[in-house]
Amino acid sequence: MKIYGDKISTKNPSGEIVSGVSFHDLPGHTPGHSGILVDSGGKQFLYSSDLVVIEDIQLQIPEARFAFDFDKDQAAKTRLTCLDMLATDQILFSGGHIHGPKICNVVSSSGGYKLN
Repeated sequence: MKIYGDKISTKNPSGEIVSGVSFHDLPGHTPGHSGILVDSGGKQFLYSSDLVVIEDIQLQIPEARFAFDFDKDQAAKTRLTCLDMLATDQILFSGGHIHGPKICNVVSSSGGYKLN
């Protein structure tokens, strides 16, 4: 902070960054964890580095906790709510722990979710 202090600006975590790009609050994994939601012409895309950390497990069982979640119960609740929103509203999604570079749709599958 001493080195970069005057070069850092903060944003309201529920506010717009620029037109059509805003933070999407995703509490539980780490304090302040959020995704970036892009809205353009009625199409939406959400990027979140750590909504799904272990893709093969947490998509099938969104309630599965991760050892490094700051608030495990809140992170699981957030993951379930967000995956449901992504599937229901057909919002494109990608994240830091998704296998391979991809932007995908989240779809309901056998009580959990999968990426298409």
